[in-house]
Amino acid sequence: MKHLVENYDVIWKSPSQNAAGSMPIGNGDIGLNVWVEEEGDLIFYIGKTDAWDESHRLLKLGRVRLKLSPNPFEIGMEFEQRLHLIDGEIIIYLGKHDEGVRLRIWVDAYSPVVHIEIKSKQEVNCEVELELWRNEARPMVLEDKREGRTSGGSDCSHSEQGLIAAGLNPCITADTVVPASSDRAGSLTWYHRNETSIWNGELVHQGMEAFASEANDPLMHLTTGGKIWGEDFVAVNTTSIKTRQPSTKIHLSACLLTKQAVDVSDWMSELDAKAAEASRIPIEQAREAHRQWWKSFWERSWIHVSGGDLHETEVLSSSWHLHRYTVACTARGNFPVKFNGSIFNIDGNHDVLNQFCHQGYDADFRAWGGCFWFQNQRHIYWPMLAAGDFDGMLPFFKMYLDALPFAKAHTQAWFQHDGAFFPETMYFWGGYNRTDYGQLPASERTDISLTDSGYVRRYWQGGLELLCMMLDYQAHTMNEGFLSTTLLPIATEIIRFYNEHYPRNSAGKLLIEPAQALETLWDVTNPLPEIAGLMKSLNGLLALSADHVPQTTKDMWHKLLSELPPIPVKTVEGKQYIDACEESRGESHNYENIGLYSVFPYRLFGVNKPGLDIVQNTYWMRTFEGMYKCWGTDNIFAAYLGLTDEARKNLAMRYTLHDGYRFPTFYVEGDWVPDHDNGGVAQQTLQAMLMQTDGREIVLFPAWPEEWDVEFKLHAPMNTIVEAKLKGNRLEYLKVEPSWRREDIVIWNGVKEMST
Repeated sequence: MKHLVENYDVIWKSPSQNAAGSMPIGNGDIGLNVWVEEEGDLIFYIGKTDAWDESHRLLKLGRVRLKLSPNPFEIGMEFEQRLHLIDGEIIIYLGKHDEGVRLRIWVDAYSPVVHIEIKSKQEVNCEVELELWRNEARPMVLEDKREGRTSGGSDCSHSEQGLIAAGLNPCITADTVVPASSDRAGSLTWYHRNETSIWNGELVHQGMEAFASEANDPLMHLTTGGKIWGEDFVAVNTTSIKTRQPSTKIHLSACLLTKQAVDVSDWMSELDAKAAEASRIPIEQAREAHRQWWKSFWERSWIHVSGGDLHETEVLSSSWHLHRYTVACTARGNFPVKFNGSIFNIDGNHDVLNQFCHQGYDADFRAWGGCFWFQNQRHIYWPMLAAGDFDGMLPFFKMYLDALPFAKAHTQAWFQHDGAFFPETMYFWGGYNRTDYGQLPASERTDISLTDSGYVRRYWQGGLELLCMMLDYQAHTMNEGFLSTTLLPIATEIIRFYNEHYPRNSAGKLLIEPAQALETLWDVTNPLPEIAGLMKSLNGLLALSADHVPQTTKDMWHKLLSELPPIPVKTVEGKQYIDACEESRGESHNYENIGLYSVFPYRLFGVNKPGLDIVQNTYWMRTFEGMYKCWGTDNIFAAYLGLTDEARKNLAMRYTLHDGYRFPTFYVEGDWVPDHDNGGVAQQTLQAMLMQTDGREIVLFPAWPEEWDVEFKLHAPMNTIVEAKLKGNRLEYLKVEPSWRREDIVIWNGVKEMST
C-alpha cells in the first residue's frame, strides 16, 4: 500500500505568496497551515478543535514565523514542499536535496506537540517569531456583509451577528504573552483566556435560566495557548527566540493546551508538565510511533480508480485520499470537525468573484460562525463508516451526548414534556444562536419556542439522522460500551420527544403538525424526513438485543412504530413518487429534494430493495436539479438508486473546487474554506457506488461505471472488511473478513464474478 498512497503526495516546486498557498498537517486535534514565503521564511498558523473564545468563536492560536540565517534560500533556487501522506509529515527542501536545508514538520499523533526538525549542510541560526493579531481588545465587527439574507430573521451569515445586533457589544479580547523568566528561558508561552462568556446570557435569553443556575459555564475561564521551545535557544524579545549558536541540526517543539482553569497558573503548570513529558521522549521514538499511526490509518481503507477518462479517475483516486487525510487531521479532538473551515481557515481578502464583498478578514473569521449545522456536519461523518475511520466519529457523538442534559431541560422548559431535541443550528451545548432565536427575550414572548428564523423553527429531525448514524456505527463496530453509554441514552430521549410532542389523529396515527420539511417547506403536515427517520431508527433500535433495552421501552417503541403515518407516496401522470410531506402550505425557502431523504440518509429504498422504481421516479421528478456543490446530494441519491451515470456526473468536479487556494482539498464552493461538504459528499458517493450495506447484505458495484477499474478496501457492518479488485468489469480478487461473511455478498450491475 505504501507506494500507492505516495502516488497521492502533494508536491510543490515553488514557494507560496500567502496563506492561500498553505498545506495542512495535523494530529486530529491540532492543525497547522504550513507554507514557505518566496524569501524562504517558513510560516504556519496553529488551530485547535477546542479553542473557543468568549463568544463561541473557534479561534486560531497564533501564527509562527521561522527564519534561518544565513538565509540558505534565494528566489530561483530549487525548492520542494511535499506532503508525505504515508508518514503524516511535511518535508521541505530549500535548495538541492543533498546540498541545502531540509525541514520536517509533523504534529505528533499521540501528544499535543508540533515538531520541526531542521537539517542543514551548512551551520545555520534559527529565529522563531510568534505573530499575534489579537494584541489589544477591540469591538467585534461584521466582516461578512452579504446582502439578501433577510428571510426568516437571519440577516447575516454568521452566528456572532446576533450578538452584535443585540447591542451586547461583543469584544475580541487580547492574547497574553508570558514574560520571559529564568524558568522560561529560551521559550515562548502565550494564551487566550476567557474572562467573560456569552453562555449565561444566551441561556437566560432563551428561557433556560433554571438550567444556567445549576450547570457550569463551559466558556468561562477556558484558556488556550502554547509553549514553543528548542534546545539551546535564547530570548530575543517577548515574542521571539533564536539559537544561541549556529548548528547543522535544530529541533523545535510547540506544546498546545486548552483547559478550563480558575487560575491561569493551573493552566501553565499543566502546559509545562506536558512539554516536559514530550521533551523526555527521544525524537526518533516519537517520530516512529507517529509514523506507525499514519501507516495503520492508510491500511484501514483505500480506493484506487483507473481506466476510463484517466484525468477523471486520477482526480477521484487522489482526492478521495487527500480529503480523508484533511479530515483526519482534525477529527480526533475534543469537538467535532467544523464544516466551515475546520481548524484550517485562514486570513485573506474577500475577492470580488467570491460570494462575499471585497474586504479583508483575519484568520479567526469563518462565514456561518462558530455554531454547528447538522445538515452540513453530517457529510463529514457519514463517509467515515465505510472508510473505517470510526475513531473520528466519536467527538461528533460526544458533543451530542454532552448536550443531552441541556436538551432534556430545554424540552421541559419549552414544551413541558419529556424527551430531548437538538436544534439544526446550535452552540455546542445545545442552544440556538442569537441570530436564529431572535432578539426578543423569552420572557417577553407568548411562545418561547418560536424562533425568529423560519429555516430552523421546527427543524429537529437531525436528531433522528444522528440516531441512524449511531446505529450504523454500532452495527459496524459492535461496540457494546458505545451502545450502553452513548447510543441508548440519546435514542431514548429523542424517540420520547417524538412520542410525547405530537398528538394522534382520529385513526390513532401520529400527526406531525405543526411541522416543517427541512429548511425548504415551513408549514407542512407529516413531513417525509420525520416519518422515514422514525421508521429507520425505530426498526434499528428494536433489532437490538433485549438485554440492553427494558421491555417497557421496547413496548413504547413498538407502539410508536405502529402509529407512524405512511410514507407520502403520490401519483402524477401515472407515475408514483415520494413527496416531501402529506400536505404542504406556502412557498419553498431552500433547495432540498426532500422526498429523497427516504433514499439517503434513511435508506428505506434503494438498490435491491422493493419500490426502487418509485424512488427512481422521485429522483427524475425532483424539484431541484444540479445540486453538485457543497451539501448538494444529487450524487449520493443517484448512487443509492443505482443510477451510475447520474452518480458520476460532476463527481470529479466536486474535488477540484479550490480555485484561489493551492491545496486540492481547500474547497471554496460552499460555506467557508475549506468547505468539507464538497469532499464529504464526493467521498460518500464514491464509496456508495462501490458498496452498499443493509443488515447482513453487502451489495458490490451497485453504481459502478463499466469502464472504470478499481482496487478497494472498505468496511461493512459486523466488523467486516471487504477488499476487491475489478478489471475490465470482471472481479479478479475478493477477500472478505471474516470469511463467513462472504455468503452475504451480492454482486451487482452486470459485473462478471471470479472463476471458481
